Order: sequence, then structure tokens, then C-alpha cells
Amino acid sequence: MKNLLPILALLLLVGCTSELDRCIEANKRYDWFTIIADGSITFEPNSKYNQCLIERADKKLYEQGEFLEAYKPAMADCFLKHGKEQHKRHLKKQKEKAREICNSLGIY
Repeated sequence: MKNLLPILALLLLVGCTSELDRCIEANKRYDWFTIIADGSITFEPNSKYNQCLIERADKKLYEQGEFLEAYKPAMADCFLKHGKEQHKRHLKKQKEKAREICNSLGIY
């Protein structure tokens, strides 16, 4: 029984996340639609992602000037197919921004 106590204590210490980790998680954004819609991740005009959107856009909505609504159905599929690298870079930037927010709150 005495041998189990240090092992359990070690597991408890290793399994706990730090206050900084929790703060970073709380301040990161993952929602792909919001990320694209607010412009915090961009694609080159001739990128595969944009070409995919153009091909799959709802032409009727687009002609009516409802651009976001025209692209919305295709955004997830096109992003999963062609936006993974940009997304990885974006998540890294978001983590850095979240760390800055947490540090400004005094969480290190």
C-alpha cells in the first residue's frame, strides 16, 4: 500500500493541466466558419480552396448578392479538402495570441 501512494501522486501531478494550458484553450478559436468569415484566415484568389468555392457556390444566391449564403454550403467541404495547411498555421497563430492574452492576465 505504501508503494502505491507515490505512484498515485505522480499520476495525479502528470495528469493535471496547468492554469496556462487551460487559459490558452479557453482563448483559442476553432470554428472554421467564423475563422473564414471574419477574415482572420485568407486564401490566395487562385488557390484551390477559392476555386472549389467558385465551382460549388449556389449561383442563384450569388446573383442575388447573398455572397456568404451562396458559399456557406461549400465552405466546410472545400476547407477540409484544400485548407488544412492554412488552418494549421492559423491555429498556431491563435495559440500564440491566446498565450499573449493569458500572459497579460498574469498567467504564465
